[in-house]
Amino acid sequence: MATKKQAASVAGNRQAAYSARNRAALIKHAQEVLAEVGPSATIEQLASHAQVSPTTIYKYFANKEVLFSEAFSQLWEEWIHWSNETRSPGEPFENVLDAGRKLFRIKQHDPMLSQVLHNVVKDPQFAMNAVHGEAERVFKTLAKMGAVK
Repeated sequence: MATKKQAASVAGNRQAAYSARNRAALIKHAQEVLAEVGPSATIEQLASHAQVSPTTIYKYFANKEVLFSEAFSQLWEEWIHWSNETRSPGEPFENVLDAGRKLFRIKQHDPMLSQVLHNVVKDPQFAMNAVHGEAERVFKTLAKMGAVK
């Protein structure tokens, strides 16, 4: 009896790992499509790029907007963490300057994020809706400063 439960548990773990791997691959493909086309890309363009059917995408995401939001949010969150890795308490002005310098050099550090940002700036509402956590705070601060609409 215990062997059947263990086998079911292993099969469940494999299925979960398979689903997580597929979901991560779709997010990676969505990031590439965002860089090439932007958030106006169709689900068919994304499916073609990922070499899957649209049904596969809908298995993991409610719609393309949810997938593109997740893809952009992950890219932006990674950049926020990278750009703030040298932060020191009590040096807010220097931190802003350092993050700004890194943003100007983003094309060399992360060409895909650079292209995604270029495409996303055309639709700032998408960016505002897509980001979460620390990245959301940064975008809201930029909006208050008038850097994005």
